[in-house]
Amino acid sequence: MIKPLILDVGCGNILSLKNIILKKTPKILVSCSEEDIKNSTHIFLPGVGSFSKVISKFKEKINAEFLKKHISEKKVFLLGICVGMQILSDEGDENGLQKGLSWINGKVEKIPTKEILPHVGWNSMDIKKEDIIMNGIPNLSDFYFTHSYCFIKANHENVIATTNYGFNFPSIIKKDNIYGVQFHPEKSQSAGEKLIENFLELK
Repeated sequence: MIKPLILDVGCGNILSLKNIILKKTPKILVSCSEEDIKNSTHIFLPGVGSFSKVISKFKEKINAEFLKKHISEKKVFLLGICVGMQILSDEGDENGLQKGLSWINGKVEKIPTKEILPHVGWNSMDIKKEDIIMNGIPNLSDFYFTHSYCFIKANHENVIATTNYGFNFPSIIKKDNIYGVQFHPEKSQSAGEKLIENFLELK
């Protein structure tokens, strides 16, 4: 039985995400408690704002070692969204260098582009590696982005898809049962809804 959980660290778009998930399953929890984490099968980590703020809030509310152990031992799936993806990295340099969770190797830096920042609006994804999370989503589908920083120096084998904004950056990453997406699937209409559905179907 699917038991989805949204980790509410106080820095994320909870309502839109919750409403989409409820289209796919009758029940969802919004919590940071260890008991709810322990009982979950699919975990969402949304993040909005700066890397430094989100990682600080995360560490205030969540025992990272407990969460990582649960994900690893119980084969629970986690999806980091926007800055929720970025804090999966080793470090980020927004508002000063901050250590990330180091769950997927890489660094978060300002997008090295001549385009206007922040990168806001619709942009396409180029799928680099087949993965169940992209089932039924055509290559170069558009998703909604809003960010100035991106995940770079990621290991090639962890990159599922990239997006170009004067610079190619990873827009979907994965390591084992941990995923990250730089865009907002909850704001990406049918393609984003399909990606969330695919995530919830992971077993």
